[in-house]
Amino acid sequence: MKTVVLGCDRSGGHFYPALALAQELKSEGQYNRIVFYGAGREFGDIVKEEGFVWCGRDFGFRFMPLEIIVRFFNSLAVLIKYKPGLIVGFGGRNSFWLVVLGSFFCKAVIFEPNAKIGRANKVLQYFSRRILSGFGAGAGFRNRSKVVISGIPLRRQILDDKRPNTLLAKDKPVLLVCGGSQGSVFVNSLFMAGWQLIKDLDFKIIHITGRYDYSRVKEFYKTFVDKEHILLDYGRDMAGIYKSSDFALCRAGAVCLAELNYFGIFCFIVPLPLAGMHQQANAREFASSYPAVVLKQDLESAGVFAENFRRLLDKGYEHTFKKGGEIWTTPQDFCRLVLS
Repeated sequence: MKTVVLGCDRSGGHFYPALALAQELKSEGQYNRIVFYGAGREFGDIVKEEGFVWCGRDFGFRFMPLEIIVRFFNSLAVLIKYKPGLIVGFGGRNSFWLVVLGSFFCKAVIFEPNAKIGRANKVLQYFSRRILSGFGAGAGFRNRSKVVISGIPLRRQILDDKRPNTLLAKDKPVLLVCGGSQGSVFVNSLFMAGWQLIKDLDFKIIHITGRYDYSRVKEFYKTFVDKEHILLDYGRDMAGIYKSSDFALCRAGAVCLAELNYFGIFCFIVPLPLAGMHQQANAREFASSYPAVVLKQDLESAGVFAENFRRLLDKGYEHTFKKGGEIWTTPQDFCRLVLS
C-alpha cells in the first residue's frame, strides 16, 4: 500500500496546510493511505471524517525531555508500521523525529509557512530533499537550491465555497474578531478594551472567541454590545465567515493571513509574541504589501485600533483595499511541488 505520512503539530497553522495537501493527494489517487502524525486533539475528528489515519497524538502539554524520548520511539514505530514512500513535515516539534528518521528511508519534504524559519525546520532543512516556503522565508535556509517559494495552500472548504449568501446582510461593514487557536484571549481583551471608542460606529460583528474564553466574552456582549453580531467559540464555517467580513482584528499566523488575503479583508494584526517571534515577521511582511495595521500586544493598542477603524469607516470601507492573492496557493499547485 502506497503511503504518505504528514507530520503536524498542535495548531491550525500546522494542520490546515497538511489537510489541504491530503485532500489533493486523495483526489488524485497518488497515495491510497494518508497518515497524519502529531496533529492536535481537536483535529482528530476532521482527520477521521476525511478517511485518513490519525496517529502520534499531541500530548496536550509541553515537556521537552519527555517529548524527545516518546516522539523518537513513536516516530520509529510509525515508520516501521506504515513504511511510507513520502514524508512531509509541516513544522513544530511533534514531527521532528519523524522527518529526521524518515529521511534515511524515503523522500522527506518540509514546509515552512512563516516569514521566519521555525526552530524545528532550522534543523530539518538538513534532512529534507525539498523545502517549500509559504511566506518567502527562503533566504534564511542554508541550501537555497532546495528551496521553492510555494505560497500557503488553502483548503478546499475555503476555495470551493460557491455560496452567494453571507452570514450577515452586507448593508453595513462587518468586523471579524478572531485570535486563532493559540492567542484568542488577548485579542478578545483588546476588542473589549476598545469597545467604548468604537461603539458609536455603524457596523456588525462576527466574533470567534476560542473555546476557553467564550463565557467571558459572551457576558461582555450581553452587558455592553447592542449591535447585530454572531458570537462563536470556534469557526466551523470559515468560508462563510470570511465572505461576510470586511475587516479583521486577528493574529499573524501564516494560514490566517493567507485566508484573509484571499478574501481581500483589511487586517488589524496583533502578532503573538511567542514561538520565536515568527508572527512579528509575518505581520511586517504582510503589512509591507497588503492593507493592514500592525498592533502591539498591549491593551494601549486598543486606542490605535479604534482610531484606525474609525478613519477607515469614515473614508468608506468598500474603497480601502483590493483583493490580494500572492501569499496563498491552490492545493493542486502545492501538491505538484511536493511530488516533483
